[in-house]
Amino acid sequence: MLDLGKLRQHIKALSNGDDQSRRQAIGFLKGHESSIWASAPSKVIDPLVESLRHQLINGTQHASSRQDVLALLGHMGRHSSCAIPQIVELLKEGHPEGVREAAAVALRRIGGADARVKNALTAVWLARSLAQAGQVQVAISLCKLKIPVPGASRFLALVLVQHQVSGLRNAAAEGLASCNKNDVDVVPALLVAALNDKDENVRNVAKASLEKLHLPIAKAIQLCAKQLDSSNFAEAAMRFSGEQAIPALIEALRAKEIMSREKAARLLGRLGEQAAVATPALTAALRDKNAEFRLAAAKGLWNISKQADVVVPVLIDLLKGKWAAEQAAQAVQMGQDGVEVRRQFLQTVIEALQRIGPPAEKAVAALKEKVRDKNRLVAESARRALEVIAPAVALKI
Repeated sequence: MLDLGKLRQHIKALSNGDDQSRRQAIGFLKGHESSIWASAPSKVIDPLVESLRHQLINGTQHASSRQDVLALLGHMGRHSSCAIPQIVELLKEGHPEGVREAAAVALRRIGGADARVKNALTAVWLARSLAQAGQVQVAISLCKLKIPVPGASRFLALVLVQHQVSGLRNAAAEGLASCNKNDVDVVPALLVAALNDKDENVRNVAKASLEKLHLPIAKAIQLCAKQLDSSNFAEAAMRFSGEQAIPALIEALRAKEIMSREKAARLLGRLGEQAAVATPALTAALRDKNAEFRLAAAKGLWNISKQADVVVPVLIDLLKGKWAAEQAAQAVQMGQDGVEVRRQFLQTVIEALQRIGPPAEKAVAALKEKVRDKNRLVAESARRALEVIAPAVALKI
């Protein structure tokens, strides 16, 4: 509860005291929780806000003191709305970085985004004039205040997954709770952090943010599966989810986007025998028209079931057929090196056969043909595969 007598003394110190008295007053007032300010009547708070606003206009020029004033205004929430013009002014270039960062935090805590706030925060974001820590706070404010700007949520996701400083990862995790759960990277980044961050506190904040988005882990996994083609972190999120991800990955094998289908097949293969329930779906995928997906499904199915009699014929078909030529032609249409695409595709098929080993003996004839391939790297790969699958045959070549 606020002590009204002391509050009047601190207001007087802010208005008429020296720098030391003002700093002491602000330090005392900062000790009150936001909930105390929220419940206080306006007739008690308004004089204090006016004194603090005056400090921003004509008071101390010390950056640390201004940061303290901004923090206090932020704690006071909606009561501080009359100070928004002064806070917006402190966002502009020319002011110390710490002051600009504190201004961004204060605006989101006060709440409400009129045109002044939207324009100011958007301008700072687009200018990229703050260091990363400040830019994180600006991005959080944009998300919290529902100000649409390009890249803010994806920037926070990147910080959460990749930054080395746990404090910034923690802030990013908290900020993502204010973003749209369907925005690309938001949920995948939170799930990666919740399951795999090295800092327990960051893991807990990420889990809390998923809860604020009304996403238990199972639903978060489903959403990540739908972003396999578009998110930088969805594949990692599914990988860290382990066995829990299997139902969503099986569903993703039927996705419209080919990249989602390929990644789902690869992820299921990584799970090995745990993903045995996916065997029928992967077997059906072996008949898909897309060669890359057929290859991914074959490799995944081998890792899960070790059914050489099912997998090897598909790999032979990919090695002998026109699939590589079609991939090369598509690459040329997209401005890529068709020769290189063909080489990579064939080598991947050959390496899959080599990993199967002697059970892939039905592929010997196709591999012998590729030993004579015009591409030296393809030929060398075929020879190495034969040395593993059929050593006696390899010696005669």
